[in-house]
Amino acid sequence: APSLAPRVEGDDRHGVGVPHSDGEAEIVFGAAGANRALDFAHEVARRLGTRGIFAELVTTADGSTRELRRGFRIVAGEGVALVDDVVTTGTSLLEMLPLIERTGGDVVATVVVVDRSGKLHELISPASGRRYHADALWSLTLPTYEPGREMCPGCAAGLPLEAPGSSGTGVTHGGA
Repeated sequence: APSLAPRVEGDDRHGVGVPHSDGEAEIVFGAAGANRALDFAHEVARRLGTRGIFAELVTTADGSTRELRRGFRIVAGEGVALVDDVVTTGTSLLEMLPLIERTGGDVVATVVVVDRSGKLHELISPASGRRYHADALWSLTLPTYEPGREMCPGCAAGLPLEAPGSSGTGVTHGGA
């Protein structure tokens, strides 16, 4: 299996650098159920010559969890590269860690294309407390606000909200 070469500080031969890695990636795990995230994971896996898998959200009366389905599996000891396209809060990545840990997979790299929080440096597993290094190819610090006039400056100013969504149909609202 190919190795994700460790990042060498100050080495910009690869533009943004090469993702940090603690070992070899045998599986590329797409972090979210969105189509573009899965397309990204599939392409990374294809280029590394590894399997590309993802987990699906399963909701029961006890809540929701992520599960491997469609014949996907992680064998204990396999190196897993956890990838996502865009991170805003990190929730999708954090939801995957317990699943990978339960299977015995070894997270060898966590890489995202865009970090919208500007704060993605490590992830802490909600199940085990284990810390994982995380890299972003592009990091931005964009403010995010809870909806409502008290928290959102745009809402307080009465600015219209546009939420086109992935369907492209577009939804426009006045200030909340």
